[in-house]
Amino acid sequence: MDIVEQNQIVSPRLRSLISWYESQSATAGAWPAKGALDPTLIPPESRPFVAIVDVQMGPMRIIYHMLGGALVEAIGMDLTGKFLDEVDIPQAKDLPEWFQRGVAAPGALFARSTQTVQHVNLVYEGSCFPFGESDDDPRSLLICEDFLSAEFWQGATEGRATS
Repeated sequence: MDIVEQNQIVSPRLRSLISWYESQSATAGAWPAKGALDPTLIPPESRPFVAIVDVQMGPMRIIYHMLGGALVEAIGMDLTGKFLDEVDIPQAKDLPEWFQRGVAAPGALFARSTQTVQHVNLVYEGSCFPFGESDDDPRSLLICEDFLSAEFWQGATEGRATS
């Protein structure tokens, strides 16, 4: 996964979420308050592709408070209410580093990568939006994951669910 600049994001779902996130902060450049993290206010086109997590510091643990339907489908299970270290999913080895980077970043973090699933290359864009204060414990993050070639993503998730 490569960290990219906000202006390099091409996903319409992420672009919509970026605009929404920036509108949630009372002060330009500041993290929006935790109270602004209302799933019903997230743009509808982005909602299936987002997760809300809390990152507990020292020792670091990650709990999912919400997982959008597209992510549930991609992962193959609903992680809502579960700690990442208590589930067996292939992504579990990479996610703690991503979330650690998210809570350490001064603002939103963006990434792009290519994943191969069932011999299909999927271009992925992701984001990590912090909420609250930088010294909160736990720290709240809004995560968005989008595969830019949805028809390939659908086929790959169907293959993942059966393997």
